[in-house]
Order: sequence, then C-alpha cells, then structure tokens
Amino acid sequence: MDWFEKLTGFRESGYDVTRSQLEVVDGRLHSKVNGQSYATGELETPSVKQLRQRARKSLWAISLGR
Repeated sequence: MDWFEKLTGFRESGYDVTRSQLEVVDGRLHSKVNGQSYATGELETPSVKQLRQRARKSLWAISLGR
C-alpha cells in the first residue's frame, strides 16, 4: 500500500479512473471510496520579483509590529 492508497482508500490508476473516485467538496478533496477529505490550497507560481515584493511587505509589517 502506498501513500496515495492510504489516504484515499484506492490505488491510483489512470487519470479518468482516479478522477472519478475523487471530488472537491467545500474546498476539500474528498475520496468517494473511503469518505476521507483533505484540505486543499491553490497552486501559485509567482515570479522572483513578486516574491521579493511580498517579502518586503512582510518585513515592513513586522517592523511596524503588525
């Protein structure tokens, strides 16, 4: 049994078969096989420039005690 089967209750196979056993319910990935659900997030791919801007904002907020 691999990590995927431990979490979802079924072995990962082809894309369509695997997808048919999973659904997103209220922002959570839900296995139709074992009823377990897991929080999901959004994949971001920010540029280095964007990351630097975010870091500056965070450091600024920290320096202000926020």
